[in-house]
Amino acid sequence: GGRGFGRFLEYLAVTNKLERLDLGGNRIGGELMGELCDALTLNQTVRWLDISGNCLGGDGGAQLGRLLAATSGLQYVDACANQLGTEGADNMVRQMEMNTTLTDLRLASNCAVGDGAFFLAQCVGFCKQLRSVDLSCNSFDAVAAQELGECVMAGGLTSLTKLQLSQNAIGDAGVMRLLISLGDHRGLTELNLSYCEVSDDGAPALGALAASLPVLETLKFNSNRITEDGFKGFCDWLLVTGTRFKGFCVEMDGNLVGDAGVGDLAKLVRASPWLEIISLRGNFFGAAGVREMLELARECPHLRELQLRGNDDIIKEGGKKDWETLNELLLERKPHHAHLTRFAGQVVKVKHVAAARLKRQESYGTVTTASSPDGRSSPSVGRAPGHWGHFPDGERHDGCNEGGDAL
Repeated sequence: GGRGFGRFLEYLAVTNKLERLDLGGNRIGGELMGELCDALTLNQTVRWLDISGNCLGGDGGAQLGRLLAATSGLQYVDACANQLGTEGADNMVRQMEMNTTLTDLRLASNCAVGDGAFFLAQCVGFCKQLRSVDLSCNSFDAVAAQELGECVMAGGLTSLTKLQLSQNAIGDAGVMRLLISLGDHRGLTELNLSYCEVSDDGAPALGALAASLPVLETLKFNSNRITEDGFKGFCDWLLVTGTRFKGFCVEMDGNLVGDAGVGDLAKLVRASPWLEIISLRGNFFGAAGVREMLELARECPHLRELQLRGNDDIIKEGGKKDWETLNELLLERKPHHAHLTRFAGQVVKVKHVAAARLKRQESYGTVTTASSPDGRSSPSVGRAPGHWGHFPDGERHDGCNEGGDAL
């Protein structure tokens, strides 16, 4: 109750032992958030704070900004799912001042629509020592994505290593604007653009963005709508002479890439001895494509993990037999695949593969064109706004590389 919370705040203001404080899911609200901020401003020992899911709203946004502006020692703040909205984000940025202690800020799922996304981007720019930022699911569009990139660069956030922008419909234009504003950042090691409405038009720009980030290690663009045509444009940019891409993990689960994309994948893997983990779950690879990838894995000892779970085309007429043959092939050649520590796959029963693929494409929308560095155009499929990608079995993927049935 309120009385008990008041006594706790009195203790919080004077204790010099507490370092981690988890208040998530307590429906604190804006008014009590103000009292919590007062106590935390006096307390100089708390370094880790979780206030997610507390319905802070617009008033709570102002208090959150005041807390981040205070000269406290907070290094980690999780304020996800607080319904800040545009008003709360505006109030937050009005209270913000330069923060030199915060290293991890999580503001996902705060209903920051329109100008609210701009305000959240500006808040990030005030925190010079940030290493990790999560702005997932906040209705960022292409222009807001550019604003974020500009705030990161203008704010001198050279320590930023991890940026989460998943579940923001920035689209192809947003990737291009990120390339312009964020390209050449010399600290970013992980970028997540899953569920961002990126089609074949944006895939080349995604490759160019990855190629422009000299220390990028992990790139995730799961559950977008990239076909093998867009994948070719993506790979072409990573293979451009002089590229600085040295990433070791690429995740593109839940896209639309089929067997025709294996050739481009092979070129990328052979030219990238640092690439160790590739996840292509929930695409449209068949037995022939998987067989080619096994040969590729045998040829490239640097490839440690290959994820192919949930590919629709694996099961068709006689497909189960093909898959069993592949399993036997892997076991027979085990000495040649000793470096491959994980090869995962799952049989998904889709009897009419062509119809299933067409159905998924039609649900995504219209057809446009994309271009790769050589200037060639390729078809792309545009998804209707608000339609997020799913695996064939209905599983919604959040970018994690977990699970899988080891063969």
